[in-house]
Formats: sequence, C-alpha cells, structure tokens
Amino acid sequence: MSKGSAPPAPDYVGAAKATAEGNLQNLNQQTAANRPDQYTPWGSSTWTSTPGADGTTSWTNNIVLTPEEQQALNSQQKIQQNQSQLAQAMQGQVASQMANGFTAPSMSSYMNGVPSINSNFQGFSPSGVGSVDQSHINANGYTGQYQGINQSFNSSAGPLQTSAAGAQVNTDPNAFTSGAGSVNLNAPQFDQATADAGTQAAYKASTGLLTDQWAQDTKNLDSQLRIQGLTPGTEAYNNAMQNTLRVQGQQKDQLANQAVLTGNQLANTNYASALAGYSARNAAQGQAFNQGLSSFGAANTAIGQQFGQNLSNAQLNNSASAQQQGQDLNAFNANNMAATQSLQNGLSQYASALQGQSAYNSAAGQAYSQALGSYGVNQQAQLNSNAAQQQSYAQAMQQYQTAYQDAYQNYLQPLNSMNAVLTGQQVNMPQMPGFTAAGYTPGTDYSSAASSLGQYNSGVAAQNAANSSSTMGTIGSLAMAAAVAY
Repeated sequence: MSKGSAPPAPDYVGAAKATAEGNLQNLNQQTAANRPDQYTPWGSSTWTSTPGADGTTSWTNNIVLTPEEQQALNSQQKIQQNQSQLAQAMQGQVASQMANGFTAPSMSSYMNGVPSINSNFQGFSPSGVGSVDQSHINANGYTGQYQGINQSFNSSAGPLQTSAAGAQVNTDPNAFTSGAGSVNLNAPQFDQATADAGTQAAYKASTGLLTDQWAQDTKNLDSQLRIQGLTPGTEAYNNAMQNTLRVQGQQKDQLANQAVLTGNQLANTNYASALAGYSARNAAQGQAFNQGLSSFGAANTAIGQQFGQNLSNAQLNNSASAQQQGQDLNAFNANNMAATQSLQNGLSQYASALQGQSAYNSAAGQAYSQALGSYGVNQQAQLNSNAAQQQSYAQAMQQYQTAYQDAYQNYLQPLNSMNAVLTGQQVNMPQMPGFTAAGYTPGTDYSSAASSLGQYNSGVAAQNAANSSSTMGTIGSLAMAAAVAY
C-alpha cells in the first residue's frame, strides 16, 4: 500500500506581495479619509489629489477666506507693516539716545550736607586724678623713740634689815607682758594680683553676653549691605563694616576700663580690710601689754606693802632706807609707765597714718570713677553723632538710587517704546474646526494564511503516513498468524 506524497509548499512570496498591496491600498484609503473638505463661516479648506508616476499620490490643501475675513487679514497685515515702519523710524531716536551711553546722576550733589564719620575716639586719660598710694608706712618712724621697759631696778638706799624678810620685788615685767606678744611692724601691702584677677573676671562677665550679639550685628550688617548692592571690597561696604567693628572695639575698651576699675576697687577693699585687721591686732597687743604692766605694777605694789609691813618692826633703823627705796621704785615705775605711754602714742599715730592713706586712696578711686564716667558720656555722644551721620547717609543714598533709576528709565524710554510698537498686534490665520482622524487598518494577512495552510497540509501528510504504517503492520501480523496455523 502506498504512503502518499507530501503536499506542495505554499507560495510565501506571492502571499507577502498580496499582503503588502492590501496594506498600501488601506493606507491610501486612510489618507483620503483624513483629507476632508471643510466649510466654515470664516472660509473653506479643500483638498485635491494628483496621482504620481511611481504610484504615489500628491495632496494639495487650498484655504479660501470669506471676503470679510480676507479684508480683516489684509487690514492686520497693513497694521503690522505700519508698526514695522514706525519702529524703523524710532530707531533714529534710540540711536541718538544711546549714542553717548548712560550718564548717571552725580552722587556728590546728594551727599552735600552729609557730615563725615567722626573716628577720632580719644583714649581714656584720667588727668588730675592722683595715683593710688601704695607706699609702705614704716611703724619705726612712730615708735622709734620707744626704748623698751626698764627691767633692771636699782635703788640708792642702803640694804634693808634682813630680819624683815618677805616676798621679793618682781623686777621682770616680761612675766606679765609676754602674753601680749610683740608689735607687728609688717603692714599689709596692696595686692596687684588680686586687682588683675578681679579685672579679668569683670571683663569676662561683661563681654560674655555681648560676644554673640556683636557677631550677629556684624552678620546682619553684611546682609543689609548686600541687599543694598554693596559687596565686600567696595568702599561703602568696607567703611560701614569698619565703623561697626570700630564701635564694637570702643565698647570692648569701655568694658576693659570698667573691669580695671572694678579690679582696683576689689583690691582696695581687700587692702583696707587687711589694714583694719592689722591695726586692730596691734591695738589689742598694746592693750594686753598695758594690762601686763598694770599687773606688774600692782604685784610690786602689793609686795612693797607687805615689805613695808615687815619693815615696820625695823622702822627705827630702816625707815630712811625704806623711804629711799620707795622713792626709787616709784621713779622706776614712772619711767616704765612713761615709756609705755610713748609706745601707745606712737602706735596711735601709726594707725592714724594708715587711716589717712586709706582715705586718700578711696578719694583717688572715686575721682578715677568720675573721670571714667565723663569719658563714657563723651564717647556715647560721639557714637550718637556717628549714628545720625549714618542715617543722613542712608537717606542721601536712597534719594540718589531713586534719581538713578528715574534717569535710567528715561534713558531706556525710546528703546522700550520701539519694542512696544514691534510687539503689538500680530496677524493670525483663522482656525478650521478639528475632526477625528481615521485610524489605520491593515489589509488581509496573506502571509499568515499561507503559513497556516502549509502547517495544516504538513499535519495531514504526517497523519496519512502514520495510518499507512499501522495498516501494513496489521496485515503483516495476520499473515504470520496464518502461516503458523497451517
């Protein structure tokens, strides 16, 4: 039995050509559909086609306006032509205006009467104010005549009767005055380190809150100057910035001077307190010393009284000697009391000298404060004058900027007028109403059809071959079975 032959191959080239011809025909139909003739109240839009030798089609769009629209278009074109001619005529005015360039107003005419910045800030000079007296007052100048207590008692009287023995006269006053201690001759000194430390602390405290404010003022001034068009490096910018920095420097100088005054006042207070303590201690020592001498005299007086009682029994023999002894002892005590009084007087004069020195220093400090206050008032007046100058300068600059802008506007007026004429009414074409364009539709796809047909025929041929092979196998099996049976 025959297996059959394969089907013939489809004509793929012919199918592709047929598909291309169909697509081209549909494209031409779509183009023709998108070329409608339109008729509106403003005019018409029509299309004409001309076939070409190569098979293509040329299209021409003809737009015809209504008589009214055509007349309006002609008028607009005439207006535009007139504007162009007018602008051309104005070019001469523009060229004449700009031939010599822009001449800015004279700034000097606006700055007349504006005072200059007073930068002659004088340093602080406290003329007529005495300096602090830091000299050391030597106590020896007031107590140098003090010769000390006479501790060696000698009497011109003869020896007393020894049978009238009693307590011995105390001839050593140190036993009574040693507890008073010695006079402190080392007066306290003015401590410059305390004044310096006080000055540094006062200056740090007074500038601690102003440092950030000074930085912010400088930054604000920079922003303000930049807004005014003044940049770093220009004279106006540098002058304004230097004035601000100068004012801040003057404020720092004032704070520094005030800090020096505060430090000196603190040191003077400590110095006066130390002097007061020093005087009080010496006064207490003198009082203790006098009390010791009084006790010394009282003890000797008691001994003398007891001794007199003991001598009463030997009065006949020793009365003259006892009387002389008493006179000598009284003279001895009187001398010692006079020496003690001289020491007390010297210490009192020494304390008065220290008090006078302290009063003088306080008066000098007060005079210094007054001079510094007057200096601050003068400096503030100068700062106020400079602030008024800055205000006058700013007003003059504002007037100058206004005049500058007016002059520049007048300078550009011919050019702006010419541009206004050129950018006037323009000619516009009337718009035709829109429409929905036809979409593209491809032609019949012969290539895909031919491919599908070829696949189908191949499948049929394969199935026929399979059926033929199965039939032959069945016949062979039956033949073998028959042969076995026989």
